[in-house]
Amino acid sequence: MLNGLSAESNLVEQFQAAQAESRLVDMLVDLRRAAGLTQEAIAEKMGVTQSAVSKWESGKDEDLSVKIVGEYAKAADQRVALFFGKRVNHVEAVKCHAMEIKRHLSALASLAHKDNEIEASIQEFFGEAFFNILTILAKCQEQMPNGSEFEVRLQVVGTKPIRKLPKGPSARMVEA
Repeated sequence: MLNGLSAESNLVEQFQAAQAESRLVDMLVDLRRAAGLTQEAIAEKMGVTQSAVSKWESGKDEDLSVKIVGEYAKAADQRVALFFGKRVNHVEAVKCHAMEIKRHLSALASLAHKDNEIEASIQEFFGEAFFNILTILAKCQEQMPNGSEFEVRLQVVGTKPIRKLPKGPSARMVEA
């Protein structure tokens, strides 16, 4: 992938492009392996040769396109998200993912209007999601250099308190 780096060209840009290509190539291999498929199986599903798949996965095909990546993901029955532009820092990535989670939760809330059974299931899931997000935040807080323990109590309206977030890495869930 570093082939073709010339002394006259902008070495940094070429190296960054090669790194990005490497991540893409690694992603292709990961997709295929996650699907439990061989290069030959992907090739058959895409209607190409195993040699073509091998070139894409080794980064030796300069004609690898977004269209091919999409077809590859479809053949592997996997989802792919490609991001273009400057790299996003961790804070911005978390904010972006939070907005995506909100979008999906709103879609579920809309479904809840259709049926009481669906509403009950979605309500239960919301409680689960809320608890899991708080647990994740608590565990990440504990990883901080001066990570302090904190306690969060969760009470579903109309019921007794049902959960207390665990303290420490080995704590268990307890009834409040």
